[in-house]
Amino acid sequence: MNAAYLKRNSHKVFALCFFAYAAIYVGRKNFGACMNAMIGEGIIDKTYGGAILTAFLAAYATGQMVNGMLGDRFSPKNMISLGLMGAGCVNVIMGLNYFPGLFIVLWCMCGVFCSMLWSPVIRCMAEWLPDEHRTLAGTHISATIPVGTVTSYLICSLMLKTVGWRAAFIVCGCILIAAAVIFRLGVRMIRGFISEIEKINRENIRKNTAAEEKNHGHHSVVGIIISFGVSFTAVGILFNGILKDGLESWVPTFITSAFGATEALASLLTAVLPIISLVGVYFAKWMYSRFFRCNEMLTSGVLFGISTVLMIPITLLTTLDTSAMGDGARVALMVVSVVLIGAVISLMLGVNTLYLTFIPLCFGKIGRASSVTGLLNAFSYGAAALSGIAIGFISENLGWTATIIAFTGAAALGAVAGFAGSGVWRRGKERLSAGE
Repeated sequence: MNAAYLKRNSHKVFALCFFAYAAIYVGRKNFGACMNAMIGEGIIDKTYGGAILTAFLAAYATGQMVNGMLGDRFSPKNMISLGLMGAGCVNVIMGLNYFPGLFIVLWCMCGVFCSMLWSPVIRCMAEWLPDEHRTLAGTHISATIPVGTVTSYLICSLMLKTVGWRAAFIVCGCILIAAAVIFRLGVRMIRGFISEIEKINRENIRKNTAAEEKNHGHHSVVGIIISFGVSFTAVGILFNGILKDGLESWVPTFITSAFGATEALASLLTAVLPIISLVGVYFAKWMYSRFFRCNEMLTSGVLFGISTVLMIPITLLTTLDTSAMGDGARVALMVVSVVLIGAVISLMLGVNTLYLTFIPLCFGKIGRASSVTGLLNAFSYGAAALSGIAIGFISENLGWTATIIAFTGAAALGAVAGFAGSGVWRRGKERLSAGE
């Protein structure tokens, strides 16, 4: 394959992966955007709405583990297409449903279908892209999160203002169904290139796997996690999930309670955070390549450490009595807090990219990119689901200072996991690179 042909089709592969994963966010963020409207109409209450969100995360985390392993055995294009189509159909049914008890069942189903995307997408990049394109693709793919999230918010905002929450689900569902068809057709258009590159990569996978089994024995996915030093990554991703998803989820409540911000301002600031957080991905990639010899765990330890330092002034700000301050002072403190929290969330998206994209891509060499991705992602979202309950309890009973201290502790423990696992992962990565 000549260089121009390779580059052109590699860009097409990445574009399809980017499009598919950005599209799934349109159909998974919309419930949060529509929940207040559903509560306002008396369709659900706050407790039930929170239960639906938690159920989605639980189903998504479980699905990640199962679909990650299936993703190494079945065609990734089939799993991605089915995930998009299934999530799209569930969204349409959500918009047409008039039985409140079914909402939690349907959104659990949506969680399962959404979990069919990320692991197969990582496998596509591991097996459908040449080595020289993977790291850059792994960096850029993180942009799907803010792109998909903001698109979902904009669609839901428009539908809520003009038609209603039911239309928001139906429109998002139709977009996902269309995305499934477009992705399938797109893959068909470059199937010749995919077949060529798969043949080369699968031969390399076969050789590397045979050598690995000869030298170190056959490994299950859990055995691989332990053998290659990714057990430290599994610990680190727990704290990353708490900070990346848990902290972002509580930003509106925090700035409303601590600084008296309006709900509209809180929602606006929350919508901006995913866009700003993308900076963290490129900062992580720069540090990873420039200073830390392409060691994902060492880089993550530094990013967690910076986050720990940034959380300290946020903790101090929560101890101030803002009720006695003027509006200008409260706004200034709120802006400082949001900027610092935004920086932490940004750094955590960088860590998330290292853990859930860069590290799993290394395991494409032995045909286990999807399994490793699924297991690590399950830990991340499982931690996010549990942290939502824990943080709610802490903030309600102990206040925001204790809550921010808990987040600071999570960042510090994440740094410990990153530094502790850096040497073990370096040796494991060398094994994979050498194709022993």
